[in-house]
Amino acid sequence: MAYFEDMSVKESKKFINKLHPNLWSSDREHYESTGRVMFRHPNGDVAKYRNIKSIFGERIISEIKQALDEGRVGVWYKDYTGDKPHLARDYRVELNYSPSGIYQGFFFSNHSGFATGDFYLLLNESTAVFAERC
Repeated sequence: MAYFEDMSVKESKKFINKLHPNLWSSDREHYESTGRVMFRHPNGDVAKYRNIKSIFGERIISEIKQALDEGRVGVWYKDYTGDKPHLARDYRVELNYSPSGIYQGFFFSNHSGFATGDFYLLLNESTAVFAERC
């Protein structure tokens, strides 16, 4: 994520403490050398974290954790099943490797049936940080 600006020292420490040891090694390396994380924080200097445990449930969260621990790629989906279509969201977690070999994770919260919504970076099996609205 080298094109992002530095987070504050306080926010960087919070970010790194949540980060799974196998994810986003470039951010961990940058933090170890500078004491800061490179991240574009759309809400000013405070990152917006989201707990995804209640969305996917314990079984899927456990699968995601195992994949993270083993450095495996994978995709998990949770489609909206409620009775309020105007509030419908489809959720997805993706684990993959960048072309440069960085293990990375993403969480997507899209309007049901559309490619628009919120994009997060996955920090661990149950926590993501908001990156942008698309």
